[in-house]
Amino acid sequence: MWIYEKKLEFPIKIKKPDARLAKIMLEQYGGPYSMRIYVHTLIPCLETFCFDPPKIKGLYHK
Repeated sequence: MWIYEKKLEFPIKIKKPDARLAKIMLEQYGGPYSMRIYVHTLIPCLETFCFDPPKIKGLYHK
């Protein structure tokens, strides 16, 4: 078993935290639910319009 530790490649030191800038950056990257939004919107569209549905039916969703 292993333990995942999320670390940056290079250590950084934040001298002045800026909550307003952090909020803007989070919004630009899709917020805390960005992956959930991707899975629930883009994947079904791709299944419908881009792939052959009988071959991949149920591949991403139950």
